[in-house]
Amino acid sequence: MARLDISKFLIYRWRYILGYGLVGLLLAGLMVFAALYVPGGISPEETNGVITADSIKLFEPATWAIPNLPYYLFQKVSYFMFGVQEFTIKLPSIILGLLSALGLIALLRRWFRPNIAVLASLIAVTTGQFLFIAQNGVPGILYVFWPVVLLLLGTQITRVAKHRVLWKILFAIAVALSLYTPL
Repeated sequence: MARLDISKFLIYRWRYILGYGLVGLLLAGLMVFAALYVPGGISPEETNGVITADSIKLFEPATWAIPNLPYYLFQKVSYFMFGVQEFTIKLPSIILGLLSALGLIALLRRWFRPNIAVLASLIAVTTGQFLFIAQNGVPGILYVFWPVVLLLLGTQITRVAKHRVLWKILFAIAVALSLYTPL
């Protein structure tokens, strides 16, 4: 009796794409669920964030000297476009959380073999701590976002010869923006 060669199956050839697609769908579903359906309302820190974001004036540079300025500017744009509501308070954190997760997945793909990277990505982006910080309407997501961005751009500089100057410029911009985040 002949042995079955599983490498000929379509699902086996597409296993990593299916795995990352599953991780992406799971992450998106969990983020939407955590942001919209988990009870608790708006915390006092989120309320203070609304006040801080609203106090930033474009033509008054004195209002720019606040910690986490990039986050609050992003939040201010969100309020301008959609109005102040519970979802728009959390929207910048959700977007930065998704970008952080995608960056983390890209980093893990570079550092580990594909089968390890899929499992590590699944574990990293579906933990309760990551989901809480990614849906909370305060700048805490920046503590995950900036290291991921800096590591990703740093690996681009060291591993990719094409467009190296562009990667260096983006790295310098990311470092400058990350200086607004304390610690």
